[in-house]
Amino acid sequence: MKLLRLLCCVVAVASAGGAARANFIFTDFATDPGLTLLGDAAVTDDALCLTQAEANQTGIAWFPVPQRLDLGFETPARVKIMPLRVGTPEESPGHGMAFVFQRDDPFAQGAGGAGLGYAGIGSSVAVELDTSPGAGDFSTAHLSLQASSADPTSAGLADSLAHADLTVPVGEALEGDLTIRWYGSQMQIFFGGMPPIEPGELPIVMDVLGSTKDFQLTPGYAWVGFAAATGGGQVAGDGMAQHCVTRWELTVYPEPTTLGLLALGGLGLVRRRLRRKGRL
Repeated sequence: MKLLRLLCCVVAVASAGGAARANFIFTDFATDPGLTLLGDAAVTDDALCLTQAEANQTGIAWFPVPQRLDLGFETPARVKIMPLRVGTPEESPGHGMAFVFQRDDPFAQGAGGAGLGYAGIGSSVAVELDTSPGAGDFSTAHLSLQASSADPTSAGLADSLAHADLTVPVGEALEGDLTIRWYGSQMQIFFGGMPPIEPGELPIVMDVLGSTKDFQLTPGYAWVGFAAATGGGQVAGDGMAQHCVTRWELTVYPEPTTLGLLALGGLGLVRRRLRRKGRL
């Protein structure tokens, strides 16, 4: 009985020792964040701004070290989409931005405009805030999980695994906390005060993370980052907005082997102590 109680304690300690840890935290981007900035992405006023409020901009930012994501992760970020002229009724923010993880290339860049900077990247999954829907897409602004079993991923309706309508304040900034949680087979997506998107089992996402075709990366690992794009600006307010991230962090969940090794090591210690006391 005492051995059983001690074993329970060992398992509890192992679980605590294997708690999830924050891989990185950017409370702001005032100092050089060390991110890979591509296209029009730049640090502006302590924020990571993927585009400025100008026509035909595309920006991408990747964390340079691939992360182990397949077992689970949580990534909260504060995002802000600022239209060209705040307070002007005809101005609407756009084209849109997305959190992306991909196994294709540490310098991957996707299509601009309706592609939101990520469309066309291979072995990728995106959670997009699309504020200027167009042809081949939902008819309203939306929050959508995008992935494709037929590589690469597009930003259109065909590759949406789950979505929710997005209320865009015309003439005002769209700002809120975007949080993505992955539990190894299921995902939860939160934005602002909206009900979460919970699409259930996602074999496509598991296939992307477990792909062995990307020889430069161990299966389960991926680069994480953000992408955004503005519209063509043919008319006033046509998707010209500044797309920024003001805070971002990533926490990955521990490997099961970590818990197992801790438990076995603790059990060995318990057995040695019991032998010394003549109880084994």
